[in-house]
Amino acid sequence: MIIVCNYSCIEIGYSKAPCDITYFHDDNKQNDTSKVIFVQRMVFDTTANRLSGIVVDSLSNKPISGAKVYITDESKHYTDSTDINGNFSFFKNGLSGQWRMTIFDLHHKCLDIENINVLEGGLIIRIKLHEWLQKKL
Repeated sequence: MIIVCNYSCIEIGYSKAPCDITYFHDDNKQNDTSKVIFVQRMVFDTTANRLSGIVVDSLSNKPISGAKVYITDESKHYTDSTDINGNFSFFKNGLSGQWRMTIFDLHHKCLDIENINVLEGGLIIRIKLHEWLQKKL
């Protein structure tokens, strides 16, 4: 699968148009909560960091299984897929810092989330994907 990302992400075989873009904040008053919700920060007694969450349908709030979740900073790239309950998790050394996340699903519009700041410990977020709206001619 080929991914081309430059503020309009297209994953061949998944997306049919540019991704929605939103910015992440620790304060939900600043987030577009129709797309992303800050859940909590966590602290670990380890050098590893965790970025995890759940991906759900924006209308039904049902988990989306099999969605592709990509995170990238200036030099590292990681990939995960959501499980049957819509959960994903990245738990790695050196995960602290500023990240960009892109989520793809066959039946939903892809989403780019900018400005995800993983501090010591980790972060849990809830992501809402919007279904494709098919216009009939």
